[in-house]
Amino acid sequence: MLRKSIPARFLILSALLGSAVTIGLFFLYQKYSVPDNEIPAIVAAEKPDCKYNLDRLHGYKYVHPIFSVEPECESEKYSVLKSEVTSVVESEKNCGNISSASVYFMNLSDNTWMSVNGREQFHPGSLLKIVQLITYLKMSETDPGLFQKKIQFRKDEVFGMPQTFNSKTIELGHSYTIKDLLHSMIANSDNYATTLLSNHMDTTVFLTAFSDIGLSRPNLKDLGYTINALNYSKFFRVLYDAGYLSGSSSEYAISLLTQCDFKDGIVQPIPATVKVAHKFGETGFGNTHELHESAIVFLNNSPYLITIMTTGPDVNKQKVSISNISRAVYEYMNAPLRTAPKTGPIVENMPKCRQPATSNSFL
Repeated sequence: MLRKSIPARFLILSALLGSAVTIGLFFLYQKYSVPDNEIPAIVAAEKPDCKYNLDRLHGYKYVHPIFSVEPECESEKYSVLKSEVTSVVESEKNCGNISSASVYFMNLSDNTWMSVNGREQFHPGSLLKIVQLITYLKMSETDPGLFQKKIQFRKDEVFGMPQTFNSKTIELGHSYTIKDLLHSMIANSDNYATTLLSNHMDTTVFLTAFSDIGLSRPNLKDLGYTINALNYSKFFRVLYDAGYLSGSSSEYAISLLTQCDFKDGIVQPIPATVKVAHKFGETGFGNTHELHESAIVFLNNSPYLITIMTTGPDVNKQKVSISNISRAVYEYMNAPLRTAPKTGPIVENMPKCRQPATSNSFL
């Protein structure tokens, strides 16, 4: 093999040229690179040492699908929002509207989140109707004709927990399709429709819905079952992310939730032009009541998930608290130029100790 020596001057020239190119590229990078304050929120908003939680679906033999990815830490960019929500909660306590409250918020555009007392446990009440809806949608994936099957509402199946916020109910002696009953259960929160569906659903599928998203299966005979706002919100997230049900089933479920006729809580301060998929739940007796609501608010290009759980002496007062908390979050998300740092209150002229309406308003 022939070998030819390279003159030293060529080596020196190559080194100089390489240095010049490196310096040039460095200055170009400085000129055109994205400033730190413009890094996407999902990266810039979190602490450098904050890990990400991968929520995976269970119950499969060979695969472990991801249905949600979120930072393990609360986002620092919501520090003002968290402070404002905390202030509203304390104000509602001082007004006597609530005894306690828990709030979970997630920006669904980037899965950043924050919470106030987010791990406090509550009795979910009618919030579990969402799990029944998911159960029937899961059942229909293996039984395509399920929604057209009819069930007669007989006298021996008359059972329904008392409700403060009542709407339309199914009628005794009539027959209804599964699809009609699901609409009545979700849109009208009808306990009679819920009872019929409970009596005919596959309880194994119902319980599996909990374990599939990483939650403990409840004891169906335990009336004291509790859940927190962070964990309950997972049911809304699996619908929005369409990772547990098919895309069409998830779309149907959220569409049904936009028809919920309870308008006195989260929806009350939000303009009618903004779509909201939501479900409320109430439970309690005597002097202790619980009123909760969870919702996806489809605000422009920034949809967000909010779950509010409360205890108090009167659900008619608690709905006021839920409405005021929702107002604080909506005003924050709808504020112009949200990229600018916020140093003052989000909600101006918040009504103090606002009294509940004398009657329930259903639109």
